[in-house]
Amino acid sequence: MSWVLVLGSLGVFFTGSFLSLSRDNESLSGPFMLAGLGMFVLSLILYAVIMRLGIHPKRITDLDITLGGVHQNFVDALEQEREQEEEESAREEERRRDERDRRRRERDERDEPRPIRRAKRVNPDDE
Repeated sequence: MSWVLVLGSLGVFFTGSFLSLSRDNESLSGPFMLAGLGMFVLSLILYAVIMRLGIHPKRITDLDITLGGVHQNFVDALEQEREQEEEESAREEERRRDERDRRRRERDERDEPRPIRRAKRVNPDDE
């Protein structure tokens, strides 16, 4: 919105400067140029307010980013989602552990020894 206001202010300012070139509309050039400058200053103030009140980064590191200006509902929903992801990860890890233990028990119950790989003998004369 502030950028639209900046472009509009430049348009009004340059319209006033073009009106000053014509003797017929010279009296309108001053108000147009002042209005353009006023709109430009207003757009700068609006931009500063939006940047301060809107969502903005507070801290950025290699691992995370801290945002300011976000709604508390967003923060709560994000924390809830992270907790659910951690719970799912823990359940998945437990499922993998149970599956590994089950396979180990089945192997032990069959009492089958694990195959042992034997090293190949190398004849030094072949080299």
